[in-house]
Amino acid sequence: MRAGRKNDHLVLQFGAVEKELILRTVEAILQNYKLKPGELDPKTAAVWYSTRGCKTAGMSEEETREWIDSLYSFKGANATLLEQWCSAIRQVEPGKFELAVKIDQAANLVTILNDHRLHLAATYDIGQEEMDLRSSPEEEQLSPEKQSALVQIELLGWLIEVILRLAAPEAASWSDVLESPDELA
Repeated sequence: MRAGRKNDHLVLQFGAVEKELILRTVEAILQNYKLKPGELDPKTAAVWYSTRGCKTAGMSEEETREWIDSLYSFKGANATLLEQWCSAIRQVEPGKFELAVKIDQAANLVTILNDHRLHLAATYDIGQEEMDLRSSPEEEQLSPEKQSALVQIELLGWLIEVILRLAAPEAASWSDVLESPDELA
C-alpha cells in the first residue's frame, strides 16, 4: 500500500491482495451497519452499542434508547460512504485500486475501520492479551480463525494509524514517515 495526501484528499493505493481485503472488510462493515442493534450478533452489539456509559451517567431507559438510536443513525450515515467506496472498489481493474477520501471524511473512515476491529475482536473473543502477542509460538496456539482475525485487526490498526498521520500531520512530526504526495502522481 502507498499513501499520501493530495490537496483535500487522502489517497490510498492498494495492490491486488490488499484490494480484495479492503473490499471484503468494507462489505462486512456495510452489512453489519445495515443491521439494527437488536439484529446484530450480541457480542458486536455489546461493543458497538454499549450502554455502560449511559448507566454510569444515570440516563433513563428512554435516554439510553435515544443514545442507541443516535449511534445507529451515525453508523447508517457511514453506510452511505461505504456503499460509495464499495462501488469504487468493484469498478476498478483487477490488481489496481486507489481510494481517495476527503480529509473531512477521514474521521468517518477511522471510525468505520475501528468498528470492524471491535467486531472482529468481539466475534473471536480477542482481548488485550492476544493483541499483545508478538511471538510465533504463542500465536500458533490460537485457532486459525482467531489468528486470521488478529492479523486483520493489526492491519486495520496500522491503516488507521496511517490515515491519522495523513489527516493531521501537523499534530506530530509524523509527515516524514509517509511517502511524499508527489510520489503518488
